[in-house]
Amino acid sequence: MPKKLRKKKPPPSSTAPDNNQQELIVPGEVEFRCSEDDAWYTVSLRLEDGQCLRVSFTYFNGSTDENFTVEEFEDIDKLEIFRRRFRFSSVQLQDSDCWKMKKGMKICCSCNIVSTGALKFFDAVVRSVLRYDHEFPEIEEDEEEVCTCVFKILWQNGPHCGNITSSRIENICLIQEQTDNFHPDLTLFLNLAREKILLRTSAISDYISDKQMVDTFDKDTDLVSISLSSAVTDSSETYYSVFIENLEMDTSPKNIVDFVFKQTSVWSQALIFPSAFADIFQRGVIIVKTGQMIMKIINFLHDPSHTIVSSRGRPWIMLQKRWHCNSLGNVLLKNTLLHHFSQPHSNPDDLTGIKVVEEGSAEFERAKDLTDLFFEFYNHVNALHERFGIEQRKLFAS
Repeated sequence: MPKKLRKKKPPPSSTAPDNNQQELIVPGEVEFRCSEDDAWYTVSLRLEDGQCLRVSFTYFNGSTDENFTVEEFEDIDKLEIFRRRFRFSSVQLQDSDCWKMKKGMKICCSCNIVSTGALKFFDAVVRSVLRYDHEFPEIEEDEEEVCTCVFKILWQNGPHCGNITSSRIENICLIQEQTDNFHPDLTLFLNLAREKILLRTSAISDYISDKQMVDTFDKDTDLVSISLSSAVTDSSETYYSVFIENLEMDTSPKNIVDFVFKQTSVWSQALIFPSAFADIFQRGVIIVKTGQMIMKIINFLHDPSHTIVSSRGRPWIMLQKRWHCNSLGNVLLKNTLLHHFSQPHSNPDDLTGIKVVEEGSAEFERAKDLTDLFFEFYNHVNALHERFGIEQRKLFAS
């Protein structure tokens, strides 16, 4: 059947084009998530004078262009957030391809904005698929397949963010596989901006002892609020984090950050530490800037309809679910940012095998058994610690 047409509306600050204007979304184009409304728009990119990246909204006049300079990013954190606002343009899902829709899949979905009548595109996650027989109405002696399935989706952005609604195939676009260097001008701009940041921070001492870092994090074993600061200023902000146990030994901070962003659209930082219990798995911490962001991640991690596992089936485990306060200080963040971005770049669709497995599957049941085994081990170790303390106090008292 002919490809459906996907309309792109301009950013909120611009004037809408003719309602009859429709454009095909084709592979190779770039889309950009506008900071004003979190909606995705097809754009073209051009690096000017080696200093400025011009983002032009396709099919609209130049008055809607956005310009970014290599000097405006304060730290690596902000630069990475900017990078994740670009990706290959999503492709309209065809009626005959509705079988590709799976529970837990991230998609781009159209949404009618009631107040303006605009049609905009936001990220969402498929929560369930209601399959129905397709229709084949006869049109000029040809049979055109029409999908009648219904998709329940959880909106990640936009006016319905956090809500579950029903959608049809004509509203859904598939997010294409990403690569780190999908547009040469964007890649060059990011490299130039990264060099500027590193030059500004080269005079900052990044020393911190391993013992100090481990002792700081070992004070809490679940959720903490930690004081972090910019890599280029001494100002302090409150950050929030969640600890994850039972990570594979080859899991990197970037694997975690990419996976969390892919599933929740929340940008985070991540650290990896040796486990205090054993040398067969690692411990990690996910760090974000707001309570709303951490709750979005927690709700995803604790959703009883699925669990998160490695390619080997090792489940992610959170020991507790509560809030704590802590302070890491300025130096730790600076060290953290440089350490995090020194990690090898991973393929976002590989993620060292980190994946979501759904309730009712064999993988889910196996992960549940492994989780029970972990807690049995954890409780045993705690009992040994308690017994050790009692026996030690007896010897000191004798």
